[in-house]
Amino acid sequence: AGYDIERLARSFPSLREHVIPASGPRARATIDFARPGAVGALNAALIAVDYGIRGFALPDGRLCPAVPGRADYLHVIADLLAADNGGG
Repeated sequence: AGYDIERLARSFPSLREHVIPASGPRARATIDFARPGAVGALNAALIAVDYGIRGFALPDGRLCPAVPGRADYLHVIADLLAADNGGG
């Protein structure tokens, strides 16, 4: 599956400078995950576009956690807690 980089870049302009266009008929746009600035921009775009939180930034030189993985953990835990407490 991966990230829909093109969708995120359309909605979050500062990600655009980091986008590497798709290079084949089945390829998808990506970023250089070895570049901290690209990873930071991707995480800021995910947080802004998918969660509506604007202004997310980490200080330079800090580790940038993978937001989608952490968010997935939180959603699974919330679902388990809801199910355990009779919620939906």
